[in-house]
Amino acid sequence: MSDGSDSDPGGPNEFFDSTAIVESVVIDFELTNLPPKQKFYSFINGKPISSYTKPTGGNFGVAIETDSFGDATGQIVIPSDTVLNFPTGSLELQFGDSNTNFAYSKSFATATFRVSDNLGVLRGEQFLSVSADATRTDTLSLGRSIIGSQIPVDPLFQTFYVDAAAYPFGIFVTSLDLYFYTKSNTFPVSIELRSVQNGRPSTGSAISGSYVRKLPNSVLVPTTPSLGIDSTKNTTFTFKHPIYLKQGQEYAICIMTDTSEYSLFSGTFGTTKYGDTNKVTRISGVGNLFPYNNIGTPNKNTDICFVLNRAKFDTGSVNFELSSKTESITQYFDVLKLRAPRFEIADKNAISFQVKTKEGASFVNYRDLQTDYEIFFNAQKTASAAGDIKLKTFFTNQSPDVSPVIDLESLNTLVYKRVLGSTSSTALSTYYSKTITVDDQQEFTGLSLETLINKPAGTSIKVYCKLLGVGDSNIDLNSWIELPRKIDPNLVETTDKFSYVQDFYQKLSGLSYTSLGITYTSFKAFKIKIEFFSSSTTVAPYISKYIARTV
Repeated sequence: MSDGSDSDPGGPNEFFDSTAIVESVVIDFELTNLPPKQKFYSFINGKPISSYTKPTGGNFGVAIETDSFGDATGQIVIPSDTVLNFPTGSLELQFGDSNTNFAYSKSFATATFRVSDNLGVLRGEQFLSVSADATRTDTLSLGRSIIGSQIPVDPLFQTFYVDAAAYPFGIFVTSLDLYFYTKSNTFPVSIELRSVQNGRPSTGSAISGSYVRKLPNSVLVPTTPSLGIDSTKNTTFTFKHPIYLKQGQEYAICIMTDTSEYSLFSGTFGTTKYGDTNKVTRISGVGNLFPYNNIGTPNKNTDICFVLNRAKFDTGSVNFELSSKTESITQYFDVLKLRAPRFEIADKNAISFQVKTKEGASFVNYRDLQTDYEIFFNAQKTASAAGDIKLKTFFTNQSPDVSPVIDLESLNTLVYKRVLGSTSSTALSTYYSKTITVDDQQEFTGLSLETLINKPAGTSIKVYCKLLGVGDSNIDLNSWIELPRKIDPNLVETTDKFSYVQDFYQKLSGLSYTSLGITYTSFKAFKIKIEFFSSSTTVAPYISKYIARTV
């Protein structure tokens, strides 16, 4: 006897594809710190996609041209088609000055994105940083740090620590204050936060949301720089959103510009402060100043002057309500699943959800739901107008230093309408197995199927098999043969969606079929088909797994 098993085939009309292809997604992009007034062309994983790219205010297929600062913005469609077929997972988005081959580009920008097939969205930072070689000409002078370089960007790094004793759950930072000694009247300056790996700032991507650029007219310098820092002349770089920094970890401030006209106030341990006779002392949590391009020995005695502003959160509980958008056509559904990427820290905060739906012209009461779990309704729901689905989100927080986080860009509700045939009609939902070949090369005349089934009242399944005998070549050309259900007095109808009981379908001998005028009385391979039936669209049978045995 041999087994052919298939675990967790899923519920009605649920199928899985092992090769997922990216859905088409439109994103905005920003190119920074590239050569000014130059054309660039787009690629994904080395494949040209300029026809899917357009500059802001332009048309698809037009080259992206940088402005006098070396910056450009636009839109790109990550395409889903049978020609490019980009897989889900990590993709490298590339811009180069070669219009034929990215590898030939002398100036270029790259960024890595992650694409999820289950959400159908593209996740990643939409900021592209420059990668190329250049000769350094910058200097570092006492009392202030000169920053900037020839193109491309060659950053200056200042590291810092998140004190685990003071902030046992980490912190959220909202902005960074820098104190400039001099500035350029032409070129912008930008900052970002990076992780520190093996004692050095990461050369990879910035922490999401931390990139901020300032034009010269937004950068403040003291009226009389030689008198020292003017506390009212701080230049604040506000992040796109509060950024979580983990306790006990080291991070780096990365400062970038394309000129040596910018300089920052700094302090060297043991030297005299500007404007008085006091000595510079070290501040807890400040790390090291790294030279340009993260090369060489870090300066452990000199640090730039900066203030990292952290968020302070209210404790307690709060809730807010989200509403669905208007649908172009009325959606009918009886199953709902919530996708809500979220971030909860230790046991100090939590997020929970409730959903309210429309039944006919009226709303029913809110009910609890968990993310990535289906909820089943006892009557069909509708959604067409804005607000027909309402989601209430509850935030609970016990620490002023941290907060739970939910990604609203990726939050969505998936609704399903069951499509099942009645017991007197053709099945509209069917599960098909792969072809199962018996390993021991024997031939068999009987087949049984044991399954765990959740079978509410008014539902049923039917089980069929296709056979392939010795000498036959194509199992898909053969007819389906129904396996009779073994009458089991112990089989009871389930009253909740979590209860499963054993059920058997079998024909232990005499299985045969005819193909092209030849009758086969034994088989060496088989396929399984399971049909799902229900007298109601809101109630369906489910199977959790099955085991097929040849006899």
